[in-house]
Amino acid sequence: RQFLGHDWEQAPQVLINRDWVRHAELNYKTAHYRLYPMFSVGASISQSNSTNASGGIVTQASVLSQYAGVSMSWAIFDGFATRAAKISAKANIRYYERQLQTVSDQLLDQATSQERQVGFAYRAMNLAQSRARISETTLKTVQEDARNGLVSKAAADAALAVNQQYQVTLQ
Repeated sequence: RQFLGHDWEQAPQVLINRDWVRHAELNYKTAHYRLYPMFSVGASISQSNSTNASGGIVTQASVLSQYAGVSMSWAIFDGFATRAAKISAKANIRYYERQLQTVSDQLLDQATSQERQVGFAYRAMNLAQSRARISETTLKTVQEDARNGLVSKAAADAALAVNQQYQVTLQ
């Protein structure tokens, strides 16, 4: 999938649209698991010290608290909001996949068109070189005929002008 030395699949437009497709797919997964049970696990340890001085008596207490827990929540029904979110996420996936396909097709068409233009330019250059060679041969023949008196000086000058025009065209 390379045209003129460029990988069109690495074009910024293609990469951006691929990211949007991936984003839409992740949104669908999020919507899909929305009504599943949700679990949380937590743990904590805390320590506190307190010092109390009263009437010449000092007391110090240290408290170490530990907590570990698991919690679960489960929304069994949300009024079809999850279903709507899944349908919307699927529509977004299809939309961004279509955008990606459109951009890919446009870049491929552009690369194919440019390749065709390079081919036309190559053929035009070959034709110009052939005409210049023919003009050079014609010029030599006309100049030789002018020296022998077979053609006029004006014809030789015209052949020289045509040859110079082709040489300028090749520049």
